[in-house]
Amino acid sequence: MEPDRQEAEYDQARAAVAALLRDVMRKADLPDVIVKVVIKAANDPIPRRRYTAGNASRMANLLRRFATA
Repeated sequence: MEPDRQEAEYDQARAAVAALLRDVMRKADLPDVIVKVVIKAANDPIPRRRYTAGNASRMANLLRRFATA
C-alpha cells in the first residue's frame, strides 16, 4: 500500500529503511523454518512461553541472555 503523497523531508530516512529491509530479507530464514516451529508449538503437550525459530532468533536469544543492557 502506498501513501497518498510522500513528504520530501523523509526521502533519506525512507531510502535507508528500504535498504535495510532489502538486506535483512536477503538473510532471513525461509518460511518453512517458522512453520515447523509453529506446528511444534501447537502440538506440544507442555507448551513453553517462547519458541526459537531460525538462526536470527537463536542469536537474539543468546545476546539477550549474555549481553545484558
